[in-house]
Amino acid sequence: MLLGREISVDKRRVMLTLGGDGQLDEVRQLVERQFATEGYDGVEVTVRHVGTEKFDITQLKQELQQQVLSNTLQQLQESVATNGRLEAEIKSLKSGQEEFERLIKEIRAQYPEALRISAGSGSKAQRNEAQPQTTIIITMVIDQPITASERTRLQSWLKARYPGQAISLVISEEIASSKRTPQRSRR
Repeated sequence: MLLGREISVDKRRVMLTLGGDGQLDEVRQLVERQFATEGYDGVEVTVRHVGTEKFDITQLKQELQQQVLSNTLQQLQESVATNGRLEAEIKSLKSGQEEFERLIKEIRAQYPEALRISAGSGSKAQRNEAQPQTTIIITMVIDQPITASERTRLQSWLKARYPGQAISLVISEEIASSKRTPQRSRR
């Protein structure tokens, strides 16, 4: 009679606890063959027996403590690794944000007449490219048009500042409210 089972998928281990009288080795071999038949080779099968014989509570307690300790250490190692990855990602994001803030200040110094300046990173996909690529995105909203040579100068400056990186520069004009055509009201 099956009294209990423990399965560890990542360690490929099965432990069965049987009650009554039985042939432990035969049961172990039978279970191993069934796993192999189903395509699960290399599964370690352990069969324990609880019946007319005495069992050592101290040994079971030690095994349980070792399993708990092992599982706790594994979880701790995974948590430490995850924590390290997250800290590195946060540091990278903060560094990127600080870089974009400096970039906005530098563009503001060159174009104090700009109404709004935004900088960030994103993904850009073009029709003939299989994978999107990371790009630096700068948007400027101005109320006076800039010349083609000014735009070229700004693009060249950005390319020199960020060599080898894709850069998207979007400059749009905002029409001042005094220049807007008044709307007719309906009666």
